[in-house]
Amino acid sequence: MKALVLAAGRGRRLAHLSDVHNKCMVEVGGRPILDYVLDAAACKNMVTEVVVVIGYRAEEIIDRYDTTHNDVRLCYVTQPERRGIVDAIACAADALEGDDFILFLGDEFMID
Repeated sequence: MKALVLAAGRGRRLAHLSDVHNKCMVEVGGRPILDYVLDAAACKNMVTEVVVVIGYRAEEIIDRYDTTHNDVRLCYVTQPERRGIVDAIACAADALEGDDFILFLGDEFMID
């Protein structure tokens, strides 16, 4: 199974925080939000690959995570224009290769 993480948005409601960071890279508890999301996506050996949809400040995400997270392969897909969740999923269709996947929003996480 694959995981699909949507991390392309800017986060205009975050004002000054998203001027300098992708909204998924804003820190909570000393770590970027995306760290928590990728931890959840890579847990319990259920996921073989994480497809990350990137857009706004994409280089910040690629520079931090490169090609793996917790020994799970990361694959990046660019969403050229931010047109919402459905468009982001459509952008990732080729990378998902028709496999089952679990969807994560890159700017939302829960602990326990």
